[in-house]
Amino acid sequence: MPGSAGVLTAGSFDGSHAYADNGQYTVTVTVADDDGGMDTKTFVVNVGNIPPTLTVVGNQVTTEGAVLEIIDLGTFTDPGFGPTETFTYTIDWGDGSPHDSGGATIDVPGSAGVLTAGSFDGSTPTPTTASTPSRSRWVTTTTAWTPRPLLSTWETSLPC
Repeated sequence: MPGSAGVLTAGSFDGSHAYADNGQYTVTVTVADDDGGMDTKTFVVNVGNIPPTLTVVGNQVTTEGAVLEIIDLGTFTDPGFGPTETFTYTIDWGDGSPHDSGGATIDVPGSAGVLTAGSFDGSTPTPTTASTPSRSRWVTTTTAWTPRPLLSTWETSLPC
């Protein structure tokens, strides 16, 4: 609203911004008039982190002792973007072996309104389970044998 003698000029303006990462940011706003006068104020914006969204492959089938290698075992998206964005992964293979971990690959760098997308691979020897004898049976990968109870006397069947 234009001012006049004794009446201040009033106005407003809008702004918008997409933050690349979580953190605390100080916004500085300056307004200037046509006579060189200006005023500056600040306010703080606290940007919360949103965790990445992870997708993993479906159930897998392999054989003992074989290497299970999975390309793009996990893919993810994240609303954060910019040159400081990095991602790490950890894989627990579920068999008590050491966890695999490392840096994930950023496949699509994000930007304002575009999610950062990435992936990681995984491979490990699958656990080998040794067959062991027991009192009731011996199991191998091809046959199973179940013993009969021991007899108290010898049985013979010889041709006459």
